[in-house]
Amino acid sequence: MSACKSLESTKEVKQESASKGQKEEKNQKSKSYEMTLESAEYTLPERDSTPLNGRVLKGKVGIKNIGKEALRFSPDDFALYVKNENVFEIW
Repeated sequence: MSACKSLESTKEVKQESASKGQKEEKNQKSKSYEMTLESAEYTLPERDSTPLNGRVLKGKVGIKNIGKEALRFSPDDFALYVKNENVFEIW
């Protein structure tokens, strides 16, 4: 659901689903960080401008530094992709 710019390859991608409420947790692990998508939900826009589809997808991401170097992330480092016929397109 989300992607982060990274020069390192992914070691592990883990998905867990629970039948109650279709809770889905995704973890991504590299040599320098662990990333978890903790929650995602559609909300109404907070500002006066309306998105093209009228909804905003809000996601909560947890990032843990497991490397020796400091990490810096900004909202511009993330993008949402949608799978269309086995091709992921930016949304």
